[in-house]
Amino acid sequence: MKQAITLYQSIIQFYPKEFKKRFQKSMMQTFADRYNDEKLSYTIGMIFWIKTILDELKNIIHEYFILFLTRRKNTMNKFWFGIVLGVISSIAVVFTNVIFTNNAPDNGSIITIAYFGYFILIAIGGIIASRKTKSLKDAAIGGAVTSFITAACILVTFIVVDNMFLNIVSQQSDKIWGFANQHTYHTMRDFINDDNMRSFITVLPIATIGGAFLGMLGRGIGNIAAISKVQSSL
Repeated sequence: MKQAITLYQSIIQFYPKEFKKRFQKSMMQTFADRYNDEKLSYTIGMIFWIKTILDELKNIIHEYFILFLTRRKNTMNKFWFGIVLGVISSIAVVFTNVIFTNNAPDNGSIITIAYFGYFILIAIGGIIASRKTKSLKDAAIGGAVTSFITAACILVTFIVVDNMFLNIVSQQSDKIWGFANQHTYHTMRDFINDDNMRSFITVLPIATIGGAFLGMLGRGIGNIAAISKVQSSL
């Protein structure tokens, strides 16, 4: 009996940690009862153990699948804002670089406002990700992920747009000036793709780190505002 309990206990170790913590004791008791019942009626042999192992293997796979779905849902709940912001940003890139190229504003104040709005949205991403815990750590992760997803969507969209609509984007003044003032590439496509690759290497890490800071800043301001509200109501 002792050896059987030890063997079954080793099988249970393969369950997810939280599941094992909650149900290990009851599972051990259920197995002990079933083992004693089987022993009274039949001789415990290979068939019993094969059936037990197969049943537990099926349950282990099921519990890990449930855990995967739960974590995926929680991740989506935390970072959906980054996905939405990334999609909207990608659409904006297409509109300003392909559809409304002639009407796209080339104004320093407009660009400054756009960047400021982007920073605020990343901070909001950190606030959303930490809305339950109010933790600066969760806010930093939320801000970093939101910024990473958004920046990655924008950069990928630029690569697609620049290659699919090269005849349009190659007429942009900054690309014409940049291509004319370099001596490495002989075609506009190679020049633009190199610039996009360099942006991936430099922009993504900076955006991620900056997003973490903005997420913490947003959560910090939110926590201070909540404390002030409570104090003012006293």
